[in-house]
Amino acid sequence: MPESTSINVGLIAKALPCAPLWIAQRAGLFAERGLDVRYELLGSGDAVTAALSDGRARFGLTTPEGALGDRALGGPLRILGALANQLPFRLIGARGRDTIASLRGGRVGVSSMTEGTVHVIQGMLARHGLRYPDDYRLDVVGTHVDRWELLQKGEIDAGLQITPWDLMAIDAGFPDLGAPSRYFPEWAFIVVTSDSGWYRQHPGETESFLGALREGAAVIYADRQRAAEMVAAETGIGTRLVAAALGDLAGGMLPQDLRITPGAVASVVQGMADGGAGGDLDLARTTVVDDAFL
Repeated sequence: MPESTSINVGLIAKALPCAPLWIAQRAGLFAERGLDVRYELLGSGDAVTAALSDGRARFGLTTPEGALGDRALGGPLRILGALANQLPFRLIGARGRDTIASLRGGRVGVSSMTEGTVHVIQGMLARHGLRYPDDYRLDVVGTHVDRWELLQKGEIDAGLQITPWDLMAIDAGFPDLGAPSRYFPEWAFIVVTSDSGWYRQHPGETESFLGALREGAAVIYADRQRAAEMVAAETGIGTRLVAAALGDLAGGMLPQDLRITPGAVASVVQGMADGGAGGDLDLARTTVVDDAFL
């Protein structure tokens, strides 16, 4: 029996859009293709970008700003596909912060000041007349799991919570301040990234990895209960909440073919530009996607 090829994957956290990875692992879809895929939780998009750049990870399931920022400076990182072309979040307030207007003077928790949803927060609050940094603080506090803990302790006033953590918060009586997808219908949230210098030298592994991910995504659409049971076992979240979250993903957020949409990329680039990101963002927007392996 031929020896399998080890592939390390960097994740920010156990976010539900990464479900195709876990399904592919548990259903043996990677093993069928001769891949031994392992993932590491790195805590931020910045950390995943660093791991891709130094070779500790061959693929990243992460937010796209790292690859876009790298490409804007002429770098080798590329986006090979997408696991979410829409934002699977709701903005959850602390108790007593019942409207977005009530966040004036408050603290909003984010995972990074350069990647992830920081640009979404700024754009969403700006629609309600709140401008950063004059009207509220942004505090880097960690992932959605950390934000949920801090919301419960009253140590931040709001934070975006990914599905199904948004459902947990609403069930627990925390204010639902709305979905950012109302303001940004397309937004690349979780993408598959890799270093072009590596994947072009390893086309077989790259095609196999993406093929297994695509099959994992297909399970979510074809057999929701089976998918929910596997994802629940991986994350420790109840099957009912996982099934509801996977239903959200299958409602249009997760592309069955893993293809990223131009509008989803453009929204992120605009958010980066509004946030003062440097480099040639037009170069990044037009050349960062390489979907030849899909």
